[in-house]
Amino acid sequence: MAKRRRRKKRKQKAEPSARQLLAPFLIGVVFSCVMLYFLVTHRTLHESDFEQFKGTPSSVTVLKSSNKGQPFVEIRLPEDPIRYRIPVEVYKDMSDTSGFLRAAQAPGAELSFYVERGARQHPDKPAIDPKPTVFIDAVSVGSREYYSLRQRIAWDESNQLALHILIVVFPLLTAYMGWQLWLRRTELDKPDPR
Repeated sequence: MAKRRRRKKRKQKAEPSARQLLAPFLIGVVFSCVMLYFLVTHRTLHESDFEQFKGTPSSVTVLKSSNKGQPFVEIRLPEDPIRYRIPVEVYKDMSDTSGFLRAAQAPGAELSFYVERGARQHPDKPAIDPKPTVFIDAVSVGSREYYSLRQRIAWDESNQLALHILIVVFPLLTAYMGWQLWLRRTELDKPDPR
């Protein structure tokens, strides 16, 4: 009889209590709401969402990001206060990074950029370094395309797939935790048979 009581106590200790489930449940609710918001507000990208412009750069520099040390490219155009950046994701997915740098740094090279429509009129100003910045979504030098608009749109679609998977998984996990929480609460409300 005493062994059975010990086993029951061990089983009760192994299962999480209602208080232990409350915090993960609330976090799951918040994350589910945030992901649902992104699903509702995010539009699928189309070629019409971007504008193209051309320029001969005064400088093309490879820099390292401050947090992970990954390379990105900063491009300056003459008499343009905006700095143009090829983000880490785009730079690492380019077909030929060294070929791009050689071609872009050649005297008189003409670069063709695609940026989000309206980005040049309303550039970002990062908090750490608040200079007007526009991120480049596709780039070519002369007739050679190093990162295409199709690649950029495909990259966005692959991120959307991951978001859709999370939107299904998180609410299911949250619902399971809520159900477990409800079970624990109903067990606490039951009168003690002793």
